[in-house]
Amino acid sequence: MSRTFYDSPYVFLVTEPALSRLIQQSDAYRKCVDQIIKGPEPVFRYPDGSLQIEGGGAVQLFFATRLQGGMEGVEFNTIFRSLAPFSMKQFRFWYEASYRRKLGKYDFRVIPSPPIPESPGEHELGSLPVTVAFLRKPKPDVMRKFTDVISQWCRSVATSGMFGEGPIATPTPELIFQGARVQFVIDASGSGQNTLNWLVLTAYNFGRTVATVAGIHFDMKVHPDFPDKNYIDAYWGPAEGEITVLPIAPTSASGSDQSITPPDSKG
Repeated sequence: MSRTFYDSPYVFLVTEPALSRLIQQSDAYRKCVDQIIKGPEPVFRYPDGSLQIEGGGAVQLFFATRLQGGMEGVEFNTIFRSLAPFSMKQFRFWYEASYRRKLGKYDFRVIPSPPIPESPGEHELGSLPVTVAFLRKPKPDVMRKFTDVISQWCRSVATSGMFGEGPIATPTPELIFQGARVQFVIDASGSGQNTLNWLVLTAYNFGRTVATVAGIHFDMKVHPDFPDKNYIDAYWGPAEGEITVLPIAPTSASGSDQSITPPDSKG
């Protein structure tokens, strides 16, 4: 039976730009973040400076602080859930309102979201498909830059994942671009949701600095309620046109640096 995520605990994933804006605009948020970091509940800092806040008390404090002002320019309507093999959690993604305006009709989307029932494919972490959707079809230089960033991400998690989780490998080390989408496969069988969240942040950061990313989609080629449909096509629209395949750079044996250098210009 599929698990129910609506009653699962909330976790806040606050991107570095949103966090910086909140702290700069509101002394209440500056004090709130300082209190949460020094407090007893779990809080994690990603390599790009983004903050993950867990625990009911810390989450409630961070959410309630918005009533004291300082929320200008920050969105928090994106909600996604952990994949089926991991502990049940709902993640609320805090990011810049300026980025939200670029996206038009929809928020930045991370799939699966809580209403989506578990897919059998979620349990096949050894060959987990990942789809990243751009707002527009990427140009060749954008494809190359995205491939470089994903190669860096792969190196950053080659020997260990985030916050004590295991590493992630790339059994098929290539990116397949078609239309406004790119797809690749990862082996997350020895890792965890936090390391997948680092991939979500990496895709979002690329969207901020290079070419707008509309969202990221884990597995879900087949929706349990619609077995005769390609759910990725149904959600993002069909991928049409020429296919471009670019190789992911091989990971080094020692790769322990979990930072990612962003591309230096818009594509």
